[in-house]
Amino acid sequence: MSWHKIIIKHEKVTADLTDYIIYIDLSLATDNFWNSVKNGGGDIRIFKEDKTIEQAREIVSCDTTTKKGEVYVKITGTLSGTINTVLYVYVDGIANDYAVTATYGRNNVWTENVRVHHMTTQADSAGNGSNLVLNNTTLSNGYLSCPGSGLGAKISSLATLLTGQIYGVSARIFLDESQSAYDMFIHSTYELAKAIYIQIRTDTGQANVIKQNIYDGTTWYGETSYIDITRGAWYTLVMIKDGTSLKTYINGVKYQTATAPLNVPNPPSNKDVYLGSHSLNAHHLTGKIDNVRLFGVSKSDELVLTEHNNQNDPATFYEIEDEAEPIINNLCQIIHY
Repeated sequence: MSWHKIIIKHEKVTADLTDYIIYIDLSLATDNFWNSVKNGGGDIRIFKEDKTIEQAREIVSCDTTTKKGEVYVKITGTLSGTINTVLYVYVDGIANDYAVTATYGRNNVWTENVRVHHMTTQADSAGNGSNLVLNNTTLSNGYLSCPGSGLGAKISSLATLLTGQIYGVSARIFLDESQSAYDMFIHSTYELAKAIYIQIRTDTGQANVIKQNIYDGTTWYGETSYIDITRGAWYTLVMIKDGTSLKTYINGVKYQTATAPLNVPNPPSNKDVYLGSHSLNAHHLTGKIDNVRLFGVSKSDELVLTEHNNQNDPATFYEIEDEAEPIINNLCQIIHY
């Protein structure tokens, strides 16, 4: 058994944040951690600074052979933007994982999310929906691979999310060197000729343009973010509809905020969202998609930037160290003669 600590660097946290969900890259953990933890990571327990307040966490992966893994922790209360926050990790090599519905199990990490897909499996980590339907995409090396042809992966039955006044999507996306005129990241047709989408497109004077829109059959609501996207690199994309505000963030930076309709007409109850293509099997993306979250809450600019800092470069977001073992014996017993 062993204790370890995760020291979160306050300078990477852009403001005090509440109930922040942190991504932990276990490849940054110490040899002592890997010598102690159970393969699969079911014995991992995580606590706040006093080592008594346990935190809900999801163990996506933990491979003691490759010494790699992926963990998400909901930090209850405040993650400080002015002083470092410390989490403590305990492993004993024996304990089993919590049930996904347990207090400190997977589902309680993602209570504000409608769907969460890490792309290691087809499962929804939020526990709210059916598995991801891959269609012409594949899961490879922890991401969704989109070949530039065929129907994209399907997330089923999101009518409740799409008809709300507040909703959003975030993901990591990688564009291969080859491209089509329209590389669709996410698309849903919520009624005939009415759609919600984000795409990367070739436009006049721009090589690769991020565009998000809501089309209600009469009016296009949305924005085009004129920023050249470098193919062959990962980007963090976030779209948020908050009332009549429609915002797009690229690598944590907010571009023009557009006007959106307050309400979207009710789609059929089984309406789906597609990743990597238009829902009518067009505008195919060539690249990779990872860490997709669909949520029904708004997010501040500070939260969006902090999430990008965490996901894009975890090695600069925190440090993982071994925690010193407590001194049990009195030193007098050692030096007494």
